[in-house]
Parts: sequence; structure tokens; C-alpha cells
Amino acid sequence: MKETKNIDTENTVVADTVKETSERGIKLTQPIERGGEKITYVEITGAIEQAGSLRDLSLSDVLNLKAESMFTLLSRVTSPRLDEVTIKKNGIP
Repeated sequence: MKETKNIDTENTVVADTVKETSERGIKLTQPIERGGEKITYVEITGAIEQAGSLRDLSLSDVLNLKAESMFTLLSRVTSPRLDEVTIKKNGIP
């Protein structure tokens, strides 16, 4: 009885810790200037979890990190929203 309760408690604590420490974004080494503002941090939004973000993309190209597929995917799931031209111009990723 004791072991089961401790295991459940430990799993909950571990799961909470992992959830709190995971990051969904990246700090840019060179800020992107757009419309008078400087973008220094880009986050991957929850849209990455939606099937529509992969529309017209080859899953194998995305998994192999092919540049064109990644540019398209990132333009759909970043916040602030970055278009493909901006991503290509600034060398992201």
C-alpha cells in the first residue's frame, strides 16, 4: 500500500517538474527588426500540435529537417508570427 501511494506521488511530482521546466522557444542571437520593434525571443505555439500545421508538407521532410519544409512549418507555428521570407533572411533555425 505504501509503495503505490509513494510511486503515484513521485510520478506526479516528476511530471509537474518536467512540465514547468520545458521551453517552447528560443532566444535569438540577432534580434529581428519588424515594424519598429525588435524580436529577441520566438516561441513555438500550440499550433505545432495541430495536424493543419503539417498541411501540404512531407512528414519525412519535416522529420529530416529539410530547410524548405522547416521554413514553411515555422512560419505557421511561431509567436510572434514570422513569415517564410523573414525566417530565410535571418537564417532561422
